[in-house]
Amino acid sequence: MVTTKLINIVCLTLFVLSACTQKDQISVGWIGPLSADYALVGRENLRGVQLALDELPAGAIQLLVEDDQYDETETLSAYQKLVGTQDADALLLVTYGGVLSTAPLADAEQKIIVSSVDTSDEIAKAGENIFGIGIYDEGIGYALADFTTQKLNATKIGVLYNNVDPFVLLVLDSFKNRVGENTTVLTEAYQPEDRDFRSQLAKLKKVDALLIIGFDEAGLAAKQAREVGITTPLLGIDTVLSEGYKTNAADAYEGMYFTSWTPSDKEKTKQFVKQYKSKFGEEPQQLLFAATGYDAAKQLFLALLENRATAKKQLSSLHTKGLTGELSMSPDGIVRSVEEKMHQIQMGQVVELS
Repeated sequence: MVTTKLINIVCLTLFVLSACTQKDQISVGWIGPLSADYALVGRENLRGVQLALDELPAGAIQLLVEDDQYDETETLSAYQKLVGTQDADALLLVTYGGVLSTAPLADAEQKIIVSSVDTSDEIAKAGENIFGIGIYDEGIGYALADFTTQKLNATKIGVLYNNVDPFVLLVLDSFKNRVGENTTVLTEAYQPEDRDFRSQLAKLKKVDALLIIGFDEAGLAAKQAREVGITTPLLGIDTVLSEGYKTNAADAYEGMYFTSWTPSDKEKTKQFVKQYKSKFGEEPQQLLFAATGYDAAKQLFLALLENRATAKKQLSSLHTKGLTGELSMSPDGIVRSVEEKMHQIQMGQVVELS
C-alpha cells in the first residue's frame, strides 16, 4: 500500500520537475554574518535555511551564500554580487541594517527580500518587495517594559546599549515608548568594539533594574555591572543564550532575565532539532535563529516554486503554521504573530516565566 507520505513526496517531485521544465533554475541568495562578532546568528539561520532546502527534491532551488559580517556595507556588496552577477531571483537577509539599506535597490529591481530573523514596523515600511518572517522586534521591547514595570515594580530603569546596531536601537525605542511617563529611564550608550563599560555603569548604579541591550559584548557589561557593585536585577534580550555571552558574563549570568522564544509545538521542534543534529553534528545553540531561518526559507521556496512571477503575491497572503508558530502576514508585509516572552537563568537552566 502506498503511504500518504510517499504520495506527497511524489507529488512534490512532479510539481518541481514540471516547474523546472518551464523555466530556468531558480536561485535564492542568502546574506548574513558567518564571521566576526555576530557569526552565531548567521550560522544558525543559514543552517535552518539549509534544512528547509533539504525538504525539496535535489536541484529544485540553488542556494547562493554570502558572508556580510553583520555589516550593512558588506550586505550591499553581497546584494550587488548576487543580483547583478548571479541573477538571484530572491534574497534571504539576516543583518537588520542590511535589510533596510538594500530595500531601495530591491524595489527598483523588483527583487524579493525576506528578512529571515527580524520583523518590525520599520521593515514593513522599507519597501513593497520587502517581507519579514521572524520575531516581531517591537514585541521584544514591549515584553521587557511590561515585565520590568509590572513584575519587578521598577520605576527607575537603567539601559546600557550598543548605539550602532539599528535592531538594538529599535528595541530601545519600543521599550522607552512602552514603560510610560511615570517611569524614569536613564540611558548610556557604548560602541560595539568597547570592552570596558565601567564609566557608563557608574552613572547607572542607582536604578531599580538594569537592561543591557547588545550581543556577546553585553555579557562583559553584565559581569562588570556586578563588579562595580550593581546588585539590582539584570535584563537582556535573546542574545543572552549564546555561548559567547554566557562566557563573558561569568557569575553575572545566573539570575538574568531576558526575552526569548519558546516553541509551541514541542513534537515538531523535537523533530527539527533531531534533523539539525543529524546534519550538523550538534544541537543548535540558538534554536530561535535556526527556526526563523527555516520558516522564512520554506515559505519563500514554496512561493517561488509555485510561480516565480506571482511569488510576491503568495507571500503577501501567507497564513500557515510554521516551526516558530502561526505565520500570518500583515497587509504591510511582515509577520507580527511570532513574539518573545520573558525567561530567566535559574541554576544554570533557561526557565520561561509566566
